[in-house]
Amino acid sequence: MSSHYDVLILGAGMAGLSCARRLQDAGKKVLVLEKAPGLGGRMACRSTAKGEWDHGAQYFTASDSDFAAQVAKWQQAGCVDEWAGKIQAWDGQYFSQPGAQQRWVGVPGMDAPLHQLVEGIEVLFEIDIDGIRNLDGSWQVLAGEESWQAGKLVLTMPADQLAPLLPAGHALAVVAASCPMEPSWALLIHSARPIDLPFDGLFINQGPFTWLARNTSKPGRGSEENWVAHASPEWSREHLALTPDKACALLTRAFGDLFHDMPVDNLPVFKLLQMSAYRWRYASSTAAVAEQPYVLSDDGLALAGDWLAGGKVEGAYRSGFALAGALLV
Repeated sequence: MSSHYDVLILGAGMAGLSCARRLQDAGKKVLVLEKAPGLGGRMACRSTAKGEWDHGAQYFTASDSDFAAQVAKWQQAGCVDEWAGKIQAWDGQYFSQPGAQQRWVGVPGMDAPLHQLVEGIEVLFEIDIDGIRNLDGSWQVLAGEESWQAGKLVLTMPADQLAPLLPAGHALAVVAASCPMEPSWALLIHSARPIDLPFDGLFINQGPFTWLARNTSKPGRGSEENWVAHASPEWSREHLALTPDKACALLTRAFGDLFHDMPVDNLPVFKLLQMSAYRWRYASSTAAVAEQPYVLSDDGLALAGDWLAGGKVEGAYRSGFALAGALLV
């Protein structure tokens, strides 16, 4: 079976859906193909009987005017809200206050604004792409016995995942190879009782962790005492091959040790009922911000993603939105 579109987009995260939304609103026939069973990419959430965890992106800011306008629409629609949690930084000896920022989160989970973006857009899930090829001036995406064809093809996956797809010797392969991604293990914690700490989010500048957040402090998350901790790229790289159970055991121990040197009135007393670990193999980019937040070749093949725009949710949106504008010219 072969289906024809104006634009095919691989990836249903923020970059892919911001691109698809702008293109479809301009009258283009768009199809988004996603290998996962749902939306989100690193904005996806993990759910159990004990609640939900934002185990990837933790919040987002909005300094770009186009993105700020979109956030205002999401807020009006009720799918984002400001996170007014108390945020601190910890250097191993002292707490400090990071710069003041307005932090936004999806409600009830980080992926909520994506569900608003995708309304009316055709998306196919659990699609394992076998390859792409240029066919008589248009692009074809192959997956098993199925294929889809369009004049333009947008790839929004992390840079490290592009190499098997991009044609050998293609100019975009050089771009992807120059932007390696860093991993991160995420520890998801459910406690039987509140963990009494003087912060809701903590930037950590030493040890195995870089970030700790009381997930339940975010609006719309319910009353369960759930926390998320992100391991550093260095720790995650060193322990990349661990099973989730082994990574969970090491990180849980590190979580318990984290508070001993903190200047808090009393060490927090907690009883962890449920812990799990999730590995983000491609969590962040070390690449410098590109001159443009996307790459578009003359043959209609394009790259978009946060790794081309300084990282983070805002970078992903800006990359996809700007690319859509270039495709409409």
